[in-house]
Amino acid sequence: MEFIALIIGLIYTVWFIRCMEKIASHLKSISETLERIQIQLGNIKENMRREQMLKLWSGKEKESG
Repeated sequence: MEFIALIIGLIYTVWFIRCMEKIASHLKSISETLERIQIQLGNIKENMRREQMLKLWSGKEKESG
């Protein structure tokens, strides 16, 4: 009977480890996606800053011109 319990325990352990591997894989994928989003947001922020600077410069040129 102890042998059967040991086998069941081993099967459960293997199943649990596989589930944890799947969860880890999903979390890694989510992390990579969030990194890409963070990079895209940084690019958007930089583009907005450039547009704002262009507007400021064009406004100064109109005032001085």
